[in-house]
Amino acid sequence: MQRATTSFQIPNGTIDEYRTAYEQNVPESVRTHLQLTFDDNGYSEVVGGLENLRTAAIILFAAGLLSALAILVLLLYFFIVKQKKRTAIERSLGMSKNQCRVSLVSGVVLLSAVAVILGTVCSSVLFDKVQTLDLTGQNEHTFSTEYSLWARDESAVETEDAENTGVLEVVIPAAMTVLTAGLSVILVNRSLKYELIEMLNK
Repeated sequence: MQRATTSFQIPNGTIDEYRTAYEQNVPESVRTHLQLTFDDNGYSEVVGGLENLRTAAIILFAAGLLSALAILVLLLYFFIVKQKKRTAIERSLGMSKNQCRVSLVSGVVLLSAVAVILGTVCSSVLFDKVQTLDLTGQNEHTFSTEYSLWARDESAVETEDAENTGVLEVVIPAAMTVLTAGLSVILVNRSLKYELIEMLNK
């Protein structure tokens, strides 16, 4: 700050809002003697692209989740619902209901667990590759965090992001496996309510 100049910080992306408030609250006779210069190091130019990337990420996540659920439904249909005759044969050979449950559910859970683990490993490897890509000189605009609150604890933000990613890599696969096991048990229990003769005729 000097005798004829001053500087202050406003939140990123609020230049237009601040300029409107400035024009409404500061008389024109005063504004003629003032000159405002906003310096956000290109933030306003790239924020639109960042929002588009966020929207695309949400759409891709939703599409991936719906695809996973669709595959899970098909898996349960062919390995559980369509196996009523197999269950009836196993029951007629002397297997208990618990043994039938284990026979059907174990295969589905094992298959889903292998698929989830492979998907998690592949996605983690690809994510790490993307994180280490050198994109220097490939972007038209760059922006700095010099005037952002992020600059004060940038290392803390990076640590938090790494921890969140690690938690998601464990929670999501575990949730999918538990969901598969739960739905499998429910469908098997429904099949076991039928009489043997009725199950053999289906």
